[in-house]
Amino acid sequence: MIIERLSQEHRNIERLLAILERELQVFDRGDRPDYKVISAVISYFELYPEARRLARMMRMRIRDGRGKTEKAVC
Repeated sequence: MIIERLSQEHRNIERLLAILERELQVFDRGDRPDYKVISAVISYFELYPEARRLARMMRMRIRDGRGKTEKAVC
């Protein structure tokens, strides 16, 4: 289960990097890349790790039943 999840995350990252590469090629040709797309990909990389950590903490909190996230190891 963990391996499948990590594999899927890596495939998603590869797709996002391919999108950034495509936008860089547009820029290199002298055209205007889609800055909204670039911004969205960057935001994903900035926000995704924290969202994953929070989701993991919430799962641990639910399993723990005590509601104490400070004891969660992430």
